[in-house]
Amino acid sequence: MDQSEIVRSYREAKNKEKQIQILADLNGSSPEQIRKILIAAGEPAEKKRPGPKPKEIRQMVVKPLPDCVKKAITERMIRLTEEIEKKTAELEELDAYMKEEKA
Repeated sequence: MDQSEIVRSYREAKNKEKQIQILADLNGSSPEQIRKILIAAGEPAEKKRPGPKPKEIRQMVVKPLPDCVKKAITERMIRLTEEIEKKTAELEELDAYMKEEKA
């Protein structure tokens, strides 16, 4: 390809950075040589676009739980503990019964 074809192909490209690599491959040259040709033809040097910004951290500081939430969680934990204790007692009774049956 001559210089005018390289410049035209570059100008028509949607992704200019990829096009530089494609042109280098087609012409058996390096991307840097293609950039030099483009700059000599008056094309501005392609600036690398900054990558995507990291997602903002929504909460930098952990906010304390409201008292009503703490109360609800505590009550639920108490109920669950009571249920576990009841189920544990029931399990122990069933286990004892099964051991008596085997004996």
